[in-house]
Amino acid sequence: MAEADFAIGAGGATTWERCCLGLPSLVVSIAENQRPACEALAEAGVIAYLGHHDVVTAQHLRHAIDALRSDAGRRQGLASASADLVDGEGARRVVAAMQAINGGRMPA
Repeated sequence: MAEADFAIGAGGATTWERCCLGLPSLVVSIAENQRPACEALAEAGVIAYLGHHDVVTAQHLRHAIDALRSDAGRRQGLASASADLVDGEGARRVVAAMQAINGGRMPA
């Protein structure tokens, strides 16, 4: 993933991994619970959301691939917005918060 120009994926947990890598993504939701996050991420310019799997056709996907492949500016915009949203430091922040609550040490 780290060496890809862009990705095509579902709207689940791997979305956050792609964001952390700053990987521009075409995304299709495959479960109802993925729709709200996909729509919000698309609205924020983080992903290119194509819709729910039941409405995305092969022709729609082909057009989206061609459009993104030929638009370096769009890919860069998606990459920047993704990387800005997810920095990969969440686990470190959780540990720091837990330590702050417990006087500088991890709970037993």
